[in-house]
Amino acid sequence: MARIEPRTFTLEDGTQLLIRTGEEDDAQVMLAYLDDLDGTTDHTVTMPDERDIDEPKERAWLRERLDNPGELALLALIDGQLVGELDVRCAANRRVIRHHAMLGISVRDGWRGRGIGSALMITLIDWAADHPFIEQLRLGVFADNHGALRLYEALGFVREGVRVRAFRRDSGDYVDDILMYRDVKDRQGVALPAT
Repeated sequence: MARIEPRTFTLEDGTQLLIRTGEEDDAQVMLAYLDDLDGTTDHTVTMPDERDIDEPKERAWLRERLDNPGELALLALIDGQLVGELDVRCAANRRVIRHHAMLGISVRDGWRGRGIGSALMITLIDWAADHPFIEQLRLGVFADNHGALRLYEALGFVREGVRVRAFRRDSGDYVDDILMYRDVKDRQGVALPAT
C-alpha cells in the first residue's frame, strides 16, 4: 500500500503544516477543496463543468492511490483545513516505464507561496527515493505558472521539453506546457537528496 508516515513542517510564519496520506474518508473534504480551487487558478486542465465526480468516485480514487504501489495521494493540512494536495502515479505493472512517475499538485488560494508546495514536493521526493522501483519524477506545468516553475527548479527539476500551445483557455489564449523531470535515484539505484 502506498502510504507515508505523517510529517509536520513549520512554515516561515510559524504555522504548523501536516502532510499525510489521503484516505477514503477524505473524499468529502477533497470535493470541497476542488470546488474551492475552481475560479482561483488558471492552471488546471479540468474545468468545473467537465468534472464528473462525486463522493463515491472520489473515495474510489483515493482507494486506488492506497492500493497501488506506484501511486500516492498526499494531503497538506493546517488546523484540519485542507490547503494542498499532491498525487503521483506510475505504471507499476509495466516494467519498461514503471521507473518514472507523473505528478500533479495544487495549493489552495491564500496559501500559495508560503512553503506548502515545497513541503508536499519534499515529502514526495523522499517517498520516491525510498520506493523500490521509481527512479524519476515527471510533471508538466503551465508556462505562465512562474511560482510553480521556480519551486520545481529550486527542487532540482530540469526542463526537458515544451509542448507548444498545449493548453487553450476559454478566452482563446494558448499556453505552452513545460515538461520537467527530476531523478530521485542515480543509475545505480542510490537515492539522491531531496534538496
